[in-house]
Amino acid sequence: MRKKDRPKCLEKVIIQGTTPSARARGGPKTSWLGNIILWTGLTMEELLRTVEDSQRRKNVVHDAVNPRTDDD
Repeated sequence: MRKKDRPKCLEKVIIQGTTPSARARGGPKTSWLGNIILWTGLTMEELLRTVEDSQRRKNVVHDAVNPRTDDD
């Protein structure tokens, strides 16, 4: 069986955080964690510390969902 003929493993996709999408050949895979880091602007260490504090976590999620613009 060739690699492209194998069925996708949902558990593997979820754990790795990859999203099946039509990306350019050779383009980088998008990971869930990579998106979180991009959207929040925090490092991995900062994210780990942030999730331990519920109020700070709420603020980070709010800021990521409602980004500030220069027009405000």
